[in-house]
Amino acid sequence: MRIIKVIFILLLCHFGYGQKVTVADEINIRNYYAYDMMGNIGGNTLLYLDKGLEHYVNIYDSELKYKRNKELRFEKRKVRVHYLVPKDSTFNVVYSYKERDTIFYRINEYDHNAVFKDSVTIEKEVSNMIPKNYRHYTSDDKSKTVMFAQDKGRLLYMRVIDNVNNEILWAADVELKKIDTEDDFRKVIVTNEGIVIYLFEQNNSRYSREDHWLTVLGLYQGSIILQSKIDMKDRVSCDTELSFNNVTGNVVVAGLSSEKSKEDAKEYFFVNKHISAYDLIEVPVVKEIGLDFVREVYGRKKNKEKALKDFQIHSVMNRRDGGFLLIAEMDREYQRRTTFNSVNRGRSPRNNNSSSPLRGWTDYYNEDIVMFSIHPDGKEHWREVLFKKQFSQDDGGIFSSFYLFKTPSRIKIIYNDEIKNNNTVSEYVLNPLGQYERNSLLSTEYQNLRLRFSAAIQLNNHQLLIPSEKSYNLRLVKIDYSPI
Repeated sequence: MRIIKVIFILLLCHFGYGQKVTVADEINIRNYYAYDMMGNIGGNTLLYLDKGLEHYVNIYDSELKYKRNKELRFEKRKVRVHYLVPKDSTFNVVYSYKERDTIFYRINEYDHNAVFKDSVTIEKEVSNMIPKNYRHYTSDDKSKTVMFAQDKGRLLYMRVIDNVNNEILWAADVELKKIDTEDDFRKVIVTNEGIVIYLFEQNNSRYSREDHWLTVLGLYQGSIILQSKIDMKDRVSCDTELSFNNVTGNVVVAGLSSEKSKEDAKEYFFVNKHISAYDLIEVPVVKEIGLDFVREVYGRKKNKEKALKDFQIHSVMNRRDGGFLLIAEMDREYQRRTTFNSVNRGRSPRNNNSSSPLRGWTDYYNEDIVMFSIHPDGKEHWREVLFKKQFSQDDGGIFSSFYLFKTPSRIKIIYNDEIKNNNTVSEYVLNPLGQYERNSLLSTEYQNLRLRFSAAIQLNNHQLLIPSEKSYNLRLVKIDYSPI
């Protein structure tokens, strides 16, 4: 590990870069179902490994030197781990298991060496029906987590967990009359205070757009504290995002839209108000993207393009003054099918009686990024396009896209230049005025690395932890922006 580290430092210094890159020894994950990087806890870097009936934590020091492996043991051999919550010096494992006709939901707390500290049952559920398929979302400060599920298209189940005191803060089962909680669901978030906010969407199609609505629903302690319908009449949304500003208390609903096509964005829209200021009916602010900006994205050679094609919202980044940054990326999948028959090559592929198997490929394109910065009063501050070009095949696109690294004075867009074994990692660094510079960070040539930036986690204002997966081998990679 230390030899690799020295090679990286020399490489970076040779090209004048100011980053320090540390790489852990590789581990084989062929027999594991999943892993989860927990980051820095009490001076150690922890990695959770799920082997189905066995659960482990790899412990590394602050320089990613391997220290030990610890198995996590539970009351039952067969448990379902729902999620983990890293904290300053401990971490929580939220899991469930079935005993006779009861499902137990529990929290185990462990210290920075994965030594068991405490355990508590947070809920018991009689399992005379199909178990709820709980999903989860954790607040920005990691103090709250909402476990939520939908049932029969009308019911919402939610359990808000206090991750500091390891207890349920509040729970509610809510029935909605005019919303399909499964088909209309778009997103749920939980604030640092434990407020749960849902976003639903109805009639988002070219042929029903005259009755197109977004619904924002906020709940706290089981009571509805926010219920607002956003009028999207006569437009279809290409993508929509929900965010909450924990500094100002603003709820932001933003997206890309057009008059007819879900693939061609000609405008962006938003509602940005304090949670207590939403009206029952809201009309969104709509801003034209414009042909000039479209041509800036595609260049003059593609002057036939009238809209941004296949752009999806990556994130809504809240500003401390109450404004926000809307970030979208070109994200497209293209599936190809080929019919072949090694036994009877003369049979027509159009013959329904043909035994020819179908072979398919999926191409993943993740390309340019567009950004719109919006003031608290709704005026556009600036807009920018950042160029990149990523292509991969049959990998789920897991090595594509980018990571948004946030600091008080800058944001960094970090990504793989190309999706291949020998690759260069680059970054765009933007200041609050939208001015940017592009830098090359490192080269993975001869390092046996394939970095997954979309799965990275930010450790603090100057450190980023990224997983590298190649041939079922996993390595942790840390980029440190601190002055060397």
